[in-house]
Amino acid sequence: MSTTKKYLRNVRSSFPVFRKSERRFFAEFKLTVGEYESLYPACSINDLEQKFGTPKEIVIDYFNNMDSEKYLSAMRKSLYIKISTVTALVLFMLFFFLQTCLLFQARNKFEESMIKTEEITINQNE
Repeated sequence: MSTTKKYLRNVRSSFPVFRKSERRFFAEFKLTVGEYESLYPACSINDLEQKFGTPKEIVIDYFNNMDSEKYLSAMRKSLYIKISTVTALVLFMLFFFLQTCLLFQARNKFEESMIKTEEITINQNE
């Protein structure tokens, strides 16, 4: 993997949310980094961080230049989605656990009601 791809991957993963406006910013940023790479093909990640900043600095600068109300709204939506997803997963796991317990109890009751041995007595009449 090239150093620019690694750098861009680190920048992208640093965004807490990645909506349309972040994708647009990232696409422009990616083009700028690509132009820099074409001028300096042997650049390292340290060179890129000195020129453009660390991934954390880039994200902080992006959000500092963004409308704070949009950002807060996006963060709230992201939080609600995360909470909903975790809640759904926990409920699914709880349902699965209860279902397994009920099936296990039903299996045990079925095995208890099964005839395990049968004794047959044959009487011969003389």
